[in-house]
Amino acid sequence: MGAFRILLCWLVVAAHVDPATASHAGPAAADAVRFAGPFALFCFYAVSGYYMTLTLNSTYAVAGGLRAYYINRAIRILPLYVALLAICAPLAFLNDNPTREAWAQLSGASKVAAAAGQVVPLGQEAFTWLQIVGGSLAPTSDFRTTASPAWHLMILPTCWSLSIECWFYLFAPLLVRRSAAARCGIAAVSLGLWGVVFAMKLPPDPWIFRIFPAALVFFMAGSLTRTLHEKRKERVAAVATSAGAPLTIAVFLALPVLYRLYAAGHPGAETVALLIPLFAIALAMLPVLFERSSSQTVLGRIDRFLADLAYPIFLVHYSVLRLTDWKHPFAILGASAVVGAVALLLVDRPMARFKAKTATAA
Repeated sequence: MGAFRILLCWLVVAAHVDPATASHAGPAAADAVRFAGPFALFCFYAVSGYYMTLTLNSTYAVAGGLRAYYINRAIRILPLYVALLAICAPLAFLNDNPTREAWAQLSGASKVAAAAGQVVPLGQEAFTWLQIVGGSLAPTSDFRTTASPAWHLMILPTCWSLSIECWFYLFAPLLVRRSAAARCGIAAVSLGLWGVVFAMKLPPDPWIFRIFPAALVFFMAGSLTRTLHEKRKERVAAVATSAGAPLTIAVFLALPVLYRLYAAGHPGAETVALLIPLFAIALAMLPVLFERSSSQTVLGRIDRFLADLAYPIFLVHYSVLRLTDWKHPFAILGASAVVGAVALLLVDRPMARFKAKTATAA
């Protein structure tokens, strides 16, 4: 799992490099970079769905488990986030870049609001729905067509997706403990939102990628993968024939067609259809990847460290990108890994002693 998460991190880094750098390798490379980010995010969401289903139905399925769950999620996310936010804030203003320019456009009150909105990761996707107009923040329906998008104000711009994950962590106890049929139904409703977006010819980014209910299908896919793994083959048929499953499967199969229809007004969007089979392969790999991570061997411990390292790399890499003019993805990943490892050892590991313990099951 650790190696897989590091790979996903590199895909996110690659998606953020200068498009001209990727285009030098040809149109196929440019398309790969374009869709590397969405694919990595979908997989991260599925991993979270899988892991939360695993732990909430085992480790935290005891007296005091829910309290320990929320405490431990906060300890896992917030200390590293706050530490790296403090480290990266000065880096955002070291050279001329969109972040420095965006902050210069804001009035005093709006600067306070923009700063306060980044104290915690939850809710940061709101920046992608805002723009800077006359020194103030105003709503926008598509940040990509806005002259001064508010997301440029973000010190850690990738945290809009961390916010989506945090929304899932907040509601996970209510979601992943439901029956497989109910979770299939939730996934189907989430995919139904995709259909609305396609029908209205709205851009998937932000109307799908940056709205939690629309992204929920990926968390549910990971959650259902865990359930299928637990129940093994004898329960697969029962889950597949449950009330919500046929609709979910039908919509999944229809997605490539919907993308093709959508692409009529948005050239190039049909390439996203390739993400469907790739995502299915990633889901099938999750049980094996998690079992490898749980191994008590030296390789298992290294894999767990890599899994933990992915989070600080994800947080810090964009700040490194700012300093290198969005070029050299491999060097950026390496530098981010060094900074992330230091933060992990100095911040995350000491905080582990404060993790809440669950009561022993009766």
